[in-house]
Amino acid sequence: MNPGPWGMMQNGVPFGETNSVRDFLDLFGTVHKPDREHPSKPVLGFSCSRSEISGRRFWELARVLGAGSPHQFFKHAFVHNYFPLCLLSSNGKNITPSELKANVKKEIERACDECLVEVLLLLEIEVVVAIGRFVEKRVQKLCSRANLPIQVSKESWMKVALKHAEQALRDGEVPVGCLFIKHNNIIAEGRNEVNVTKNATRHAEMMCIDTVLQNHWRECPLKKFGNVTVVVTVEPCIMCAAALHDLGVREIIYGCPNDRFGGCGSVLDVAAVHCKPVPVAGGLYSDQAMSLLKKFYKGVNPNAPLSKVKTKRNY
Repeated sequence: MNPGPWGMMQNGVPFGETNSVRDFLDLFGTVHKPDREHPSKPVLGFSCSRSEISGRRFWELARVLGAGSPHQFFKHAFVHNYFPLCLLSSNGKNITPSELKANVKKEIERACDECLVEVLLLLEIEVVVAIGRFVEKRVQKLCSRANLPIQVSKESWMKVALKHAEQALRDGEVPVGCLFIKHNNIIAEGRNEVNVTKNATRHAEMMCIDTVLQNHWRECPLKKFGNVTVVVTVEPCIMCAAALHDLGVREIIYGCPNDRFGGCGSVLDVAAVHCKPVPVAGGLYSDQAMSLLKKFYKGVNPNAPLSKVKTKRNY
């Protein structure tokens, strides 16, 4: 959130615990003093012997994530301080932005929000790890207000899709559930309704597409589907995969493969022949999705056509 007096205030590095900055990040040099400093919290640079616990813990985690190498860690991460100024009271107490008066706090948040949005867009950040409640709330509000995509727990969304698949099974439908996610919100959800509608195109993905078109009919297709993540329990069939590619969705995440009709590689890879391929990832809760399919096919589909067995004619 903001520099601590024994961390970033001493060397300018976020979570700048002296030993971590020197030994892990391999940074060193002379740190000049400001024109005015508090006598109880002097700027000592790398001579500071006090250890900032939060900083030490943060860079220990970075060491683990980077397999001991800061270069490896920073290949996938960037550390940003929301409010990079250290404020001290007259008695030397650290003042956080959340403690400031409303009018001052509002002005600081405006400037810091603008900076953070620029960083997120410039670096094309996919995942934001907010450290502290204050920063977490600021990031959530900021991403919502600026229409920035938020990385969602794919596992959580797939669990919701599986609930729809379970309902489809209870309704006598092929158990497939689907969600359309946009900016961390479910904008459409559905399940197979082929049997109840007696319409072979009423797959879960198609139900979601119809919902989006009905609710956002004023928008052009690129705006409707461009940032949509499709979460579906079973690999989309060739028909649905082609439709999702034509609509230009952001990505497709599915559970188990569709060995009979799969359009994401099992039978045909639509992405390989489409002019604008969509990223596809499968295998999320695959066992659970496959288990539902097995339960369905062990029973009898009430709307399946009768088997026509040819008998041998005797002439």
